[in-house]
Amino acid sequence: MASNPPAKCCTVGVKHDGESSGTDVKVGKYAGYLATPDPATAHKDTAILYLPDVIGIWQNSKLMADQFAANGYLTLVIDLLNGDPVSLNPPEGFQIFTWFEKGSDGNNPHTKEYVDPIVVEAIKWLQTEKGIKKLGAVGYCFGAKVRIFILLVSNDASSPPYLVRRAPFRERH
Repeated sequence: MASNPPAKCCTVGVKHDGESSGTDVKVGKYAGYLATPDPATAHKDTAILYLPDVIGIWQNSKLMADQFAANGYLTLVIDLLNGDPVSLNPPEGFQIFTWFEKGSDGNNPHTKEYVDPIVVEAIKWLQTEKGIKKLGAVGYCFGAKVRIFILLVSNDASSPPYLVRRAPFRERH
């Protein structure tokens, strides 16, 4: 993976135009967004797990998930941030590393110890609730740094083979 450490670029952007067509869902106790393909073009037993940036589940991630679904892939965007996304274009002085370590309220960290169980829950949900046997994943900014899924090769989500441990955020990759 080639990327820079988190910086202002992680939180600055523009909102895409369009209407999302998926559904808000609960994945265990976590929020999610499910984009479902047309049954006529769906890839059977196959899904994409979408790991979003620090802005979380919002217009852009929903529209991108909808596009994966338009190409035949059931797509789940999971709330890696446990209800604590960064606002688009936050105010000057926003401390992204403090947010990673403690969350907005000081009590909702976004470290691997807190994020990993959310990812495992999403994998289990796709397997048990949606019958998924083949899983790919995409990660954007924070989502890519947290996990990179290329192919899920095991049905045992309690011990996922995807673990690509991230280097400390302050290091360059």
